[in-house]
Amino acid sequence: MNHLDVKHLLAAGLALAAIVATALWSWNTLADLFGAPEVQFRHALATLALFAILRLAIRRRRSAIRCQHRP
Repeated sequence: MNHLDVKHLLAAGLALAAIVATALWSWNTLADLFGAPEVQFRHALATLALFAILRLAIRRRRSAIRCQHRP
């Protein structure tokens, strides 16, 4: 079931674009309310990439710890 085709890649790309656009819109809306600096599209994309990398790192670390403690 690991079959990737253009349809799946397009869906993933559109989902990523929608998530980044929503994050950008919500941050800039809140930035106006609290006087914070506005974010550009590349900053929102970099933030989501950072969260994904951190999630992978934490997940791998948990699985490595779990494997070490098994009898």
